[in-house]
Amino acid sequence: MIQRRILEHDIVEVLLNYDFSKPGHDGGHEYTGFARENRRLKVWTKGGFPPKEPVIIKSVAWKD
Repeated sequence: MIQRRILEHDIVEVLLNYDFSKPGHDGGHEYTGFARENRRLKVWTKGGFPPKEPVIIKSVAWKD
């Protein structure tokens, strides 16, 4: 996350307020939403929909 300049707050914001989601690979799920500075962030999690605690993050990336 440090290399991509993504903060934990960005991930939490997307998981709480995502505006798009779809099934991912290996039974995971992808969530897309707005993070700081109105940037779009994709968050891939292990597990289904909706995200349930504990949420296991597989990967994150800025959409742009």
